[in-house]
Amino acid sequence: MNTLLLLFSLSLSIIPFTLCVPNPSRILLASSSSPVLDINGDKVEAGPNYFILPVIRGKGGGLYPSNVKQHNSTCPRDIIQETDEVQQGLPVVFTRLDARKGVVRVSTDVNVRFYTPTICARETIWKLGAYDEKLKQYFVVTGGVEGNPGPKTVGSWFKIEEFGSDYKFVFCPSVSSSSSSSSSLSTVLDVNGNEVEAGPNYFILPVIRGRGGGGLSPFNVKQNNTCPRDIIQWDDEEQEGLPVVFTRMDAKKSVVRVSTDVNVRFYTPTICARETIWKLGDYDEKLKQYFVVTGGVEGNPGLKTVDNWFKIEKFGSGYKFVYCPSVCKFCKVICKDVGILITKDGVRLLVLSDTPYKVMFKKTF
Repeated sequence: MNTLLLLFSLSLSIIPFTLCVPNPSRILLASSSSPVLDINGDKVEAGPNYFILPVIRGKGGGLYPSNVKQHNSTCPRDIIQETDEVQQGLPVVFTRLDARKGVVRVSTDVNVRFYTPTICARETIWKLGAYDEKLKQYFVVTGGVEGNPGPKTVGSWFKIEEFGSDYKFVFCPSVSSSSSSSSSLSTVLDVNGNEVEAGPNYFILPVIRGRGGGGLSPFNVKQNNTCPRDIIQWDDEEQEGLPVVFTRMDAKKSVVRVSTDVNVRFYTPTICARETIWKLGDYDEKLKQYFVVTGGVEGNPGLKTVDNWFKIEKFGSGYKFVYCPSVCKFCKVICKDVGILITKDGVRLLVLSDTPYKVMFKKTF
């Protein structure tokens, strides 16, 4: 029998739900976020039981916990998908961040727990497992903690996002930034093993050498402006591009930590010096793509600057940038990795992508 494991090949791996709702706008107030709907069009609530089923039929059934990779656990730790679409698996129960029995809304943190009346009943909460170095993969497993949002439980919180006319699960929790200090989070390290700091200049370089291209620079490709608005990656790995400066949310000249909001600004001593801050550009309807561009605003975290904040996350042996800002507590935002799109003309552009751009940081001065 073939076994299908629930995993995160990227930060945004997907397990679809089953019904349609309108596509969300990029930023909405949380109170106006769309409720998640079940197959009957009813609102999904915290408390009742629900089967998680694939939208595409003929590609397997529901989900349930089992021991595949971890054979010695009393309570099953792996999460697998039934190979037979007739098998619906085990139902799950959702727990909201505020622990209330209310409607589950898109883009909000929830615990997911398999409902099973056994001795393992409290051991079936989903969490992000440790990185598997052999398989180069994050797996979603059971054994998480229900409730108590904060840094110690951050691996146990997931979001449900709209995905076309259906749904997907996303691991991009907001609980750590909203619940406590970031002082317990790991520091970002440069290529020499030194802590990356806000203030100094760093080249952003690809970890993969040879065909991975070079560094990043602002450039005019899609737009013709006095100050370049597009962000490109050089084809030649010898080209390190322009260095960047990081600005922390608290504006302090201190270490940069993973999973915390930062501004990213290209360092260039020209008239465009204050025009080189990264931001999320408008959605390109023609290319069906969000581009990361320059022209953002440095500092002033909040609703009006939510497009300008990015996070650095650990990604295997390197790092990746993620757009999933926490600077606005009542905003609904996209959460997605930053990657590279190669156009038909061979130009490499910075975009939101399902394939992260794996990077390292080299200090200049």
